[in-house]
Amino acid sequence: MKFWVGIALGVFLSEPLLAMSCAHKSNSNSNRLVLQYESSDLLTHQALEAANRSYAPFSKMPAGVAIELKDQRIFLGSYLEYSDLPRMWPIDAALLKLIEAGASFDQIAKVVIIQKPGFMKTIDQIQITKNILKEITHFKKVELYSALAVEENQLEQK
Repeated sequence: MKFWVGIALGVFLSEPLLAMSCAHKSNSNSNRLVLQYESSDLLTHQALEAANRSYAPFSKMPAGVAIELKDQRIFLGSYLEYSDLPRMWPIDAALLKLIEAGASFDQIAKVVIIQKPGFMKTIDQIQITKNILKEITHFKKVELYSALAVEENQLEQK
């Protein structure tokens, strides 16, 4: 039930949130995340791109999701938080785009989520994504991969 309320709220807020997301992208890209471990998977790199487009001025914990459908269409979602609006999880943002494109949840083949390691102490985006996928796919098998990303300058220090 919570998911459907979230989707309804997301649909209601989609225009302003997507507009704000685009405005943020065009103004600056303050996230400089890189994968903690190398990956040649294209979907993982697209999820990283979505994480780098996140707007997280309060938590400082960007996250991103990439959803691949069985027909190879890909939908990205970035974490968004604002002081006067509810936050939008990256999985919600990607699912909102999927719905707007006329696709259905049963077409989901693979999902990749990227988050910073510290996020799991406060909000575990991986668990949130798993729970939502179980709900919308009625426990059908969906490939779910997760990866951790660190700030670019942290990787250089190691």
